[in-house]
Amino acid sequence: MKKLTFITAIILTIASLFGQATIKNPNSKSDFLKQPYLIFEGNNTGMRIIWQLNETAPCEFFLGDNNTYNLGNATTTEYDDDHQHGYTITGLTPNTKYYYKVVYDDAIIEASFNTAPEEEATDLKFFMYGDTRTQFAVHDAVSESMIADYTADADYQTITICTGDLVTFGAEESNWQNQFFNSTTPNIRQRMAEVPFVSCLGNHELYYNNYTGVNLSSPLFGKYFPYPFVERRYWSFDYGPVHFTYIDLYPANYDPYGQGLIDDDQLAWIENDLSSTTKEWKIVVLHEPGWSAGGSSSGYLHPNNEDVQNLLQPFCEQYGVQLVFGGHNHYYAKACKNGIYHLTAAGGGAPLYSPDPDYPNVMKTRQIHHYCKAEIMDATLSVTVLTPGGEVVDEITIGQDFLPGHLLGYLNKEEGYGDISDVLIEVDGEIAQPDSIGYYGLQLDAGIYNVTFSLGSYESITETVEIFEGTETQLDTMLMLGLGCLPEGITFETQEQIDNFQINHPNCLEIEGDVEISGNEITNLNGLNILSAIGGSLYIWECGSLTSLTGLNNLSYIGDDLYIGGLDVGNPLLNSLTGLDNLTTIGGDLVILNNPVLTSLLGLGNLISVNGFFSMGNNHSLSCLSGLGSLLSIEGWFGIFDHDDLTTLSGLEGLISVGGNLSIEGNHALINVTGLENLISIGGNLRVKFNDVLTSLTGLDSIEAGSITNLYIHDNDILSTCEVQSICTYLASPNGNISIHDNAPGCNSPEEVQDICFQGVEKEETLNGPDFNIYPSPVNDFATLQFQSDQPCNGVIEIFNATGVRIKSRQIKTDKAGQQHLVMDFRSLPVGMYLCKVQIGDRVVVKKIIKQ
Repeated sequence: MKKLTFITAIILTIASLFGQATIKNPNSKSDFLKQPYLIFEGNNTGMRIIWQLNETAPCEFFLGDNNTYNLGNATTTEYDDDHQHGYTITGLTPNTKYYYKVVYDDAIIEASFNTAPEEEATDLKFFMYGDTRTQFAVHDAVSESMIADYTADADYQTITICTGDLVTFGAEESNWQNQFFNSTTPNIRQRMAEVPFVSCLGNHELYYNNYTGVNLSSPLFGKYFPYPFVERRYWSFDYGPVHFTYIDLYPANYDPYGQGLIDDDQLAWIENDLSSTTKEWKIVVLHEPGWSAGGSSSGYLHPNNEDVQNLLQPFCEQYGVQLVFGGHNHYYAKACKNGIYHLTAAGGGAPLYSPDPDYPNVMKTRQIHHYCKAEIMDATLSVTVLTPGGEVVDEITIGQDFLPGHLLGYLNKEEGYGDISDVLIEVDGEIAQPDSIGYYGLQLDAGIYNVTFSLGSYESITETVEIFEGTETQLDTMLMLGLGCLPEGITFETQEQIDNFQINHPNCLEIEGDVEISGNEITNLNGLNILSAIGGSLYIWECGSLTSLTGLNNLSYIGDDLYIGGLDVGNPLLNSLTGLDNLTTIGGDLVILNNPVLTSLLGLGNLISVNGFFSMGNNHSLSCLSGLGSLLSIEGWFGIFDHDDLTTLSGLEGLISVGGNLSIEGNHALINVTGLENLISIGGNLRVKFNDVLTSLTGLDSIEAGSITNLYIHDNDILSTCEVQSICTYLASPNGNISIHDNAPGCNSPEEVQDICFQGVEKEETLNGPDFNIYPSPVNDFATLQFQSDQPCNGVIEIFNATGVRIKSRQIKTDKAGQQHLVMDFRSLPVGMYLCKVQIGDRVVVKKIIKQ
């Protein structure tokens, strides 16, 4: 790799060192396998840019302090056997904006970056997020919001801190290309080209496909993010007023089914690193948090990391770390232990988990995709947590020197009347009050004390604590102030029971058990307007007079299932779900069945995720699914059954992933399935059956074929258009059983659909054709094109997907006659069926290719 030092002396020699590049097509970016992205290597006078091509070829790199690229250019060549290019710039001026351009053939990428601040800087703005993985459309939306942030405020175009798990199977090259470096995500590509990216190692960077093993050396992570590690994948650097310490939790003795570990060598390095930095602000970045809110993935639990708690935390307290930034658990959680904040910000695109807000030291949780904006102003750090849509999830303010002496306490008052700062803490005649987030400190001599907590008319709480000379004693107290009630649950069968709820259960804000509402005389739910959460399930069925759910307006959380009607029990007059407008999370299943006059799903507009299955059926007045615009993911299966008036699935445009089967069955007025255009993956069977007037599967195009297990499309009387991308690709390389029959002509058998998939693209034929072969078959990442040429010639190779769209094109040139061999790179293409068209002069050959 060539290096240039861009200092004053370069201006004197620029004419002799650099030539002039020619811009052929400023809009072409298709030839970069991985477009240029920025790597911060730990100094404020340099920057590294990395990119990857599909072939061996030189590139031109240009740099300037304006967009005329006045500082010069140089030629780069690949530095490994995988067509990677890189350019390291040194000698730059701190806190300065630079412009650069990378030219490869007729493809040009232009971008800018800011160098790191001066060493003495006291202010800084930057981004933090993590766990991007499978849902790259969400990751792209997060990146789009970041771009909007630094476009509006250029001070944010500094650095992005990431907590790892960038892909699902990081030991597989295809996962990096198809997920993190996916070419269909323009906002990720732009942000990575304009803001340097620094990530720690996550456990998913180690896995082979389907968790069949791990590669603890994580070569692909190091290949694409070659930071100047101290050892393995840990290191540290200063950035303006902050010292960042990056932890690697995956040493040689790591058990992939256990927790991450901090070995002795790294522990010694951590102590030396934190004790020797002169920066007042210290932030630790790691993957598995020490204090978070639990959660699980496919039965694999995500407990708090014990080494972070027992080995790292004491050093954080001793050397003044203010923030430990982690990921791993796919939600947002804020915890604080002994004055040190532990943030879990793993909402960059991975499937969401359900947090448990009752975990120790946890102050706030939210099951939502998100990112963080951080701002340091002298002795204050502010963190704003945002959704991709701009909603503020949380705001945190941290002081540089927070730790009070002797009795250090954290008071966690779950939702009840009164502010946390109004609690009085009395010890031996001394009185203190916590700050706005619950921390307090008292100076006490050594001894044993009774500590009393009181708030308004609530019964006081007293705890005993022993204070030791010269030390801080931690006292974490949970105040249960009148919200936790009815662990056995409650059933409402009359309007009187609803109306008297607040009288019979004063200050009951959260019902811990199940709630059943079932009674023909119930007309409204206004008496429940105090409820903010239900820990168990909510069942609303057999309510013969209920027309809406108004009265549940403060309900934001249901820990288990929500049933609005059931298999044999409905709500005959319910026409609106208004009243559920603040509901964001359902911890279990969502069932909407047998509500015959329900006309819309408005009221569920803030629902982001369903952590079980989602079943809806026999809602015969429902014509569309408007009202589900915020729904991003369903962890279980999703079924839409037996509706008389449902004509379209519009309203589901935000849905990205379904964790189980997708079933669309028995909807007698359904004309199309538009509304599912952004659905990327399902985790089971695709079933489209008994939809009498359905004509087309357009809308299912974006589903990754590899996420479909079995395919069932039958008994849809006039369905003739099945040749969408997902179906064509699946038929080329099926994962299970296929049943396509009893539809209209064009969709009556797998063979019929497969034939139509390639209509519009030239059939397999040879015109004055050369001897032609592509091997191996099926192809993997690379294939060889072999053909016979009578003379030197020029030509073109084009690759078409299963619906006839050209997705790759390459010019070829032969210098002599005879047998030709050309290696073709298929790494950027997902598994599926393609057409390869080769044209040499007036000779054309088209053949099918299957990539495994």
